[in-house]
Amino acid sequence: MEKFMKKIIEKFIYAVAFFLPLQTRWIMKAGEINGGYSEYKTMSLYGVDILILVLLAMFAFYSFRKEKTAKIPFLKNSLLSLIGALEFIVFMSFFAALDSHVALFLYGRFLLAVGLFFVLVKFPVEKVKVIFWLALGIFAQATLAIWQFLSQSSFANKWLGLALHNPSDAGVSVVEVLGSDGLWQRWLRAYGGQDHPNILGGLLTLGILFLLFSYIRSLDKEKILANKIFLLFSFLYFTLLTALFFTFSRTAWLGLALGIAIMVGVAIYKKNLLIHLHLLKIILLSVILFAVFYSQFGLLVDDRLFGKTRLENISTTERSGLISDSIGIIKSEWFFGVGLGNYVLATKEKTPDMDNWFYQPVHNSFLLVWAEIGLFGFILFISLLQYIFGELFERAKKNQVELYQIGIFLALIFMMMFDHWWWSLHIGVILFWFALGMLHKDGNMEL
Repeated sequence: MEKFMKKIIEKFIYAVAFFLPLQTRWIMKAGEINGGYSEYKTMSLYGVDILILVLLAMFAFYSFRKEKTAKIPFLKNSLLSLIGALEFIVFMSFFAALDSHVALFLYGRFLLAVGLFFVLVKFPVEKVKVIFWLALGIFAQATLAIWQFLSQSSFANKWLGLALHNPSDAGVSVVEVLGSDGLWQRWLRAYGGQDHPNILGGLLTLGILFLLFSYIRSLDKEKILANKIFLLFSFLYFTLLTALFFTFSRTAWLGLALGIAIMVGVAIYKKNLLIHLHLLKIILLSVILFAVFYSQFGLLVDDRLFGKTRLENISTTERSGLISDSIGIIKSEWFFGVGLGNYVLATKEKTPDMDNWFYQPVHNSFLLVWAEIGLFGFILFISLLQYIFGELFERAKKNQVELYQIGIFLALIFMMMFDHWWWSLHIGVILFWFALGMLHKDGNMEL
């Protein structure tokens, strides 16, 4: 029975990894601000949530049975204390929230994500296989994204969680450039199945870096194994990289560059010539791929990186304004915060007569955490990240290849500094805790 349960739980972990990017959901209550739709007040049950709930129930049953014969390994007390204290603060933010229903609902999502983290850390499943299934799920998003950009069109499908994005519509994420004919052109950025190209970019960046880590791990163990999987790795890697280019997400581009640079730095520091050479080969091919795309879409890249067009100026102004607003909210509610998921309502109280699309979280996950759950919540959140970072170094003393995961961790932190969805939206919350679970996974639990 125990072996059967273990097998089923393992399959469900793979299923969660594969379906994690899919945005199929049942909207239980649509959010509304000033008569318009608001995603940040919407309560939805996602398909992957059901998988995680079943997984948690089976893992609890498996742990209960196993504990009768042998003590199941548990999280270290310091990590348990951090997570437990953070969970308590998140729950207590319910009492400071303007909309307690939203806060309570998002607290449930938080528990779901933390439960997934716990399973990934303690259940004996092979990390490389989880990464493979995650990469396959992201691959489906990547192929859709490539098609969207090349065809400059999209389609809606409620069963796949896809929304229609028309580049001529206001509010759709595009790159606007002046064409050779003197007319302005609006180029649709690749969404995949996500709500925004930046979300797809973050998903792709993590997928690429986890793939790269699994490849480095195979090189560290056995060169023959690396040769067998190189073609599959290359196919997935360069498909995801192509889709990443078409998102035109500056944060994701820079996050990937940072992650790979750190991995190269680790290889140089550890004097691992084999890994160093393979990373340089992959980097060279990646640069060539980007150079080919730049030769065709250079104007779009230049606009995103250096452009002073109308849309880029609006984006810069909005981001600056949101940061100023968040600092104002933190100053006024620095101790308790405004409540989980209630940031947009706090901004509405300060500026009540704006259109619904005006109300959005600050594009910095750390400022958003402080604004919503207060000073102690912010300190605990930072302490948790510091703990995970320290554990990476500790495990690297036993297995040096673990040190390469620092590239993934720091790329994640970098992207969180420039986007809110890691804390505010379903895909970000689940992906964040999934990534932490994969990074913190106990070395002695891997097969």
